[in-house]
Parts: sequence; C-alpha cells; structure tokens
Amino acid sequence: MGGATGVDGDVVAFDYYTYGGRSGIVHLSLKDPQDEHAVGGGTYHRAHGSSVSHGKVAYQDMSRVGLTATYAWTTRVADVATGEDRAVQQYDGSTSLGPTALNGTHVFWLLDEGLDANATTLRRAALDGSEVADLSPGSGPDALNAYDLAVSEDAAVVGTYLPDTVIRNESTPKLYQFAANGTPGAPGTRLGRVSCNRGAQTGASAPGGSQVIWLDSTTGRTDVVTRAGPTGRCG
Repeated sequence: MGGATGVDGDVVAFDYYTYGGRSGIVHLSLKDPQDEHAVGGGTYHRAHGSSVSHGKVAYQDMSRVGLTATYAWTTRVADVATGEDRAVQQYDGSTSLGPTALNGTHVFWLLDEGLDANATTLRRAALDGSEVADLSPGSGPDALNAYDLAVSEDAAVVGTYLPDTVIRNESTPKLYQFAANGTPGAPGTRLGRVSCNRGAQTGASAPGGSQVIWLDSTTGRTDVVTRAGPTGRCG
C-alpha cells in the first residue's frame, strides 16, 4: 500500500507499490470492488499522488513514449463515470511531482521544477486543464517547501517544513492556507499560517469552508486539533 486512501461517496482511490517498488494507483467502487481501475505499477508506466472528489480522480503519471528512452510526466484527471482520462499538464523529466487534491471546480498539486532550493510550487488548474495558476510560487521569498496538500471548495492547505540540522520550532512541519479561488500574488490569496503552535502540525484535512483539522504535537503528545480559519501571521 502507498499513502493515504481517498474516499468520495462509494469511490475509493489509493496509491500502491509493487514488490519491486514500482508505484501505481487504483480506484474502485464499493458497490463493485472487483471492478478495479489501475494505472501504473510497471517498469515503464508508474503513477502516484492520487486524490478523489466529485466523481473525479487526480494523479501523477509517468509513461514511456513508444519504445524510446523518453518519458512523459503528466498531471491527469480521470472521470470515474465516463472513463475519460485527461492530461492537465505535461512536464519534462527534471520536474518532481507531488500529491494532488480536487474540489468541484479545480485540481491542485505540488511540484518542484528546481527553480529554488527547498521550494515547492502549489499549482491549480480547471478540471479541463485551462486556467493554470500558481497559488504559491516555486522560487522567491514567499516560496514554501511543501510536501502535503488538502483542499475544500474555499481553501487549500499545504504542509511545509524547513530542512535543518537540529529540531526546533521553525523546522517542524507547519500548515499554510490559501484561498482556493485566489489570484496569484493578490491580497487575500495567501491566508498565512493555520496555527502559531510551536509543535509539529501534520496530517491536515480540509472538511469545508476555511476549517482545518490536523495532528498537533505542541503539548508533547499528538492531539487532534481544529480551527475555523487560519491564524495568519506568526511571530
């Protein structure tokens, strides 16, 4: 098994790994669990970073082009009902692709194009691949080193951390929130930190509106914590 399992009504999507470490994704209906739809898991075709919402499954795909040594890297959205599987964006092999997330109008994902050290882009696109926008840039003073992602209709939440040689407040995982329909760089798009707690903040979920639920270790134990909206600036 791979990472987290996504559930949308009776549709379940999850990542998996073969014994050889080759990644793939599966989505199926709980009404007919034997009818699995698998992508990747092979030597020349792999997939990861799946998410499911509103009858769609998003994922990252790596496929060999023909019999050449060239590979196509794409962010894709599949319609569970119709079987349509659409490429939202394609990249060269130097781009590292992270998790995806969906709401009713857009697909979101993390990627590292090597623009800056320890920096990840939060990208958004309409479900048909149009209107591509970066809510959080992959370089510059506002860039974040993000590794986890959750969205609702109103907000996108990313889990971030700063690589460090010692464990301290600044280097433990923190959560940032963005307006899901925000305009890149505009006031009100980057909503700031979800919480100013000093401990690690991980495993975020975005159940609706601006609410966030996460695991917080500030007290020295792991607590389930929720806020109705972000704190904003800390410090």
